[in-house]
Amino acid sequence: MDVIQDNVKIKLAFAGNGYEGKYDPKDECDDKLLELTVHKKKGKRWLKQADGTITTQLTSDLSKELISSALLLCLRYIYDVAESGGDLTGVCADLSHMVVDVDGEGRYNIKLTT
Repeated sequence: MDVIQDNVKIKLAFAGNGYEGKYDPKDECDDKLLELTVHKKKGKRWLKQADGTITTQLTSDLSKELISSALLLCLRYIYDVAESGGDLTGVCADLSHMVVDVDGEGRYNIKLTT
C-alpha cells in the first residue's frame, strides 16, 4: 500500500525480510516484515530515494486499516524532509520502530516506540 502527497510517495510492502534478515518460512518465530520506501516524483516518474528504505517491525498480515494508519504516521514524519530533499536516514530509522499497540478500550493503533 502507499500514500501520496504532492511529490512524495511512501510505500509499505513485504519485500522479503524477516526479523533476522531474509524471511525464513521454516522459522516459526519469524514474520514477514513490511519495508518502508520513500519515493519522490521527478517529472512523470517516481524515483526511490536511496536513503529512504528501511525494514519496519510491522508484519505483512496487518489489516489495511492499520497499514493505512502507519502510512499516515510515516507521511507526517517524512513529508517535509523528503519534499526539501533532506537526509531521510534518521527519520526512516525512527519509523522502523513502529509497532501495533492496543489502547485501554481494546482498539488497535500504530505507535512509534522511539
